Amino acid sequence: KKTLKEADMAFVYFNPNLNSYKRRSPISEEMVKEVFGEEVTLFTNNIKLLDRLSEENLQDANLLFMTSGSFSGINLVAFAQNLLKKG
Repeated sequence: KKTLKEADMAFVYFNPNLNSYKRRSPISEEMVKEVFGEEVTLFTNNIKLLDRLSEENLQDANLLFMTSGSFSGINLVAFAQNLLKKG
C-alpha cells in the first residue's frame, strides 16, 4: 500500500473498462487510491495523462511507466521523443 508516497509526483492511469473486457470486476478510483494512496493523481483518459505530463518541467526527471498492457494505445516512444525535443 501507498507505494508511491515518496514520489515527487504520482500519476496513475487506468482504463476503468478494461476489466469488463476480461470479464473481471471493474476497477474504481476508490480502489486505486486505496492501493496507491490518496496523494496520487488519477487519470482514466490516456490523452489527459500525456497532456499533464507535457505541462510539467521534466528536466532531470525520471519517469516510470508500468503497464500490463499498452496504456490504451499510447505510443510511449513517440511521447518520449517529443519530450526530448521539448528539452
